[in-house]
Amino acid sequence: MYLLDTNIVSDAQRRLPKPTAWIASIDPASINLSVITLGEIERG
Repeated sequence: MYLLDTNIVSDAQRRLPKPTAWIASIDPASINLSVITLGEIERG
């Protein structure tokens, strides 16, 4: 299980190569986000 923080999610949204490749390499079912991260991403 992976709990992604705001920085990783934000970097992946900006399509930065390293975080995007790392996220693509792990099982999607093991990716989790906290409600705090969701709120921070939603608000910008």
